Amino acid sequence: MKTETESVSQNKLFYAIASLLLLTAAFIFLCRFFIFPDLIYPVRIDSLYVKYEAERNSEIISLDLPGKSSQVFYNPASLGMKYENFNIKTVDGLTLKGWYVEAGEDANTLLIIHDLNQSKLNYLNLMKQMHDRGLNVCGVDMRGHGNSEGEEFSPGMIAVADIKAIFDSLLKKTGTNHIAVFGVGIGAAVAIECASFDGRSDVLILQSPFGSFSDYVANYSKRKWGSMAFLFHAVLERELEQRLQYDLQDLDLSEIIKYVNTPTLVISGSDDEIIPSMESYAVFDSSAAREKKLYLVRNGRHDNIEQLDGEDYYNCIAEFILNTVPRKSKETRFKKLASE
Repeated sequence: MKTETESVSQNKLFYAIASLLLLTAAFIFLCRFFIFPDLIYPVRIDSLYVKYEAERNSEIISLDLPGKSSQVFYNPASLGMKYENFNIKTVDGLTLKGWYVEAGEDANTLLIIHDLNQSKLNYLNLMKQMHDRGLNVCGVDMRGHGNSEGEEFSPGMIAVADIKAIFDSLLKKTGTNHIAVFGVGIGAAVAIECASFDGRSDVLILQSPFGSFSDYVANYSKRKWGSMAFLFHAVLERELEQRLQYDLQDLDLSEIIKYVNTPTLVISGSDDEIIPSMESYAVFDSSAAREKKLYLVRNGRHDNIEQLDGEDYYNCIAEFILNTVPRKSKETRFKKLASE
């Protein structure tokens, strides 16, 4: 027969376990409301952000331009390019804001898909360099980024559908022949998915592509939360899977690109602290493309490849596009698209 002391001890143990379980359940439930980082709710890089950062730092800055500048660049006209606004309606009714810079009616077109927490503003100099090398250039803010509508962002079929809508509009433009897609980081993942599901990319330029989205999220958690990552990573992973509607393991670029034979240029920095160069190499090695090239920038990090390599970098991209696809249009493909 239990003594009164034993009963009290058992009750205390029961209540302690119950309290711990209740606190754990509450943590898991509440976690979803305060851990969401910029992986889901991106930082908006727009003109107001640039102006604010310039004033906050008491200096005038420019984004992703080699060397120092005394001018803020807000649009292609800031770099002497004549452009038109290129706005897209998504299938769910959002407006994506972009720019289109024409080089000529028989020119190939470069579509830029920016990385997480970036916008078309980050690629103004790349747009200028590619335009000067004879390419039409289009830069669009992905949903939840820059001036585009939407609050949440994640790679997956929603992003692929957005790129499909961009392709539809580009191919309706008079003189659009071949489209090369340039994607960085998360943008590279979207470019590979789009090439796999849509198939209208004529060239892929993949800068710092990661191998597996599951590993990318795990590394992201470690960078953001450090030793506390074990508390938040599982919640973040589950929430992302609910948004993507599939397991993070399924977004494995090294596997997906095995079925993509689009000519592919992979660019990586040897010292990339976010996406190790070995992951980018695995994507390159797995690519089914007969025409593919790996371009490694020595000492390059995730955010300084363009500045570090300059003219060689721009020439590599332009030459790969111009040597891979002709400037003359594919008449049968254009007629098919025009009739859709």
